[in-house]
Amino acid sequence: MKINNKLIAILADTHFGVHQNSEMWHQISLNFAENFKRDLIKKGINDIIFLGDIFHNRNEISVNTIHVVNEIFKMWKEFNIIIIPGNHDTYYKDRADVNSLGLLDGWENITVFSEPSSITAFGKQISFCPWAADHTKLPYSDILFGHFAINNFKIMHDKLCDNGIESTDILKYAKLIITGHFHATDIRKYNNGTIMYVGCPYEMNWGDYGDDKGYYTLDLDTLKYEFISNKISPKHKKLKLSEMITAGKIPDHWESEIYNNIISFEIDKNIDTDKLGKMCTVLNSMHPLSFKVNYNIMDNITDSLMSASINGVDIPTSIREFVQLLDIPNKEEVTDYTIDLYNNCV
Repeated sequence: MKINNKLIAILADTHFGVHQNSEMWHQISLNFAENFKRDLIKKGINDIIFLGDIFHNRNEISVNTIHVVNEIFKMWKEFNIIIIPGNHDTYYKDRADVNSLGLLDGWENITVFSEPSSITAFGKQISFCPWAADHTKLPYSDILFGHFAINNFKIMHDKLCDNGIESTDILKYAKLIITGHFHATDIRKYNNGTIMYVGCPYEMNWGDYGDDKGYYTLDLDTLKYEFISNKISPKHKKLKLSEMITAGKIPDHWESEIYNNIISFEIDKNIDTDKLGKMCTVLNSMHPLSFKVNYNIMDNITDSLMSASINGVDIPTSIREFVQLLDIPNKEEVTDYTIDLYNNCV
């Protein structure tokens, strides 16, 4: 295989089939894929590096999700695509050879690296390391593409990775490390190199709330990169009743905030039930993709100290502490799964 042009696109963590193979999220994925294709054609980009977690479910994939992914890759058939498996693509936790990307076998434009591999392109040594593979087997490279858990990078808003690879260790193998796995975009420069988390291309749950999403382009000649923000996929938005009360009406900017987005209407002031129902009817008429009401007050509690105590609970931390007390194996996986369920619901 080869890389055709020096300007490439880098994508990671699409998690096709997220939210129990939701039809709504299938359509979000298809819309992103179509817009991504248009973007790359405009930029003259022919090569895509995909850094893992194409699929969401590592154990089973629904027929409908297979169909959608097939449609997406048919949409991208004119691009040269290089893929490494991520942890959600692999059946085993500690190796990547058994993975769901076998569905893409036989596609002439797709190369899947299930083992650590290196190529030379545009005068650069470029290496690829799938999830759980041994990056120490690779030569020192100009660029190392991977799906890594690197310490002190954000797993989610409230938690840093503390059981992964040290940045000082992995930077011994490349001066530019570009990786998938964690969903927040993050770039850190060190004396001996740079580590870049690409992040996921669209918001998938409330854990992604407030993060800018998209993909990167990279010039293999100059090693200059650019973040391309996703402007078309739905965002998670929180709208407060108190803002409406202060304005004396529905704020003018709410209509654009609500349209085709995932909305949480935060009830942070006391309000009559009938009035709330009428407000919700009006807000729903502005065509949110999803709408829910979230109560942030407790009408029946008058003791302010008790109220502060209950409202101040850090749910992810409480989940983490509770799981640690349980006599069960795989505590980290159980913790991450439970917090992911929580993020999907809040």
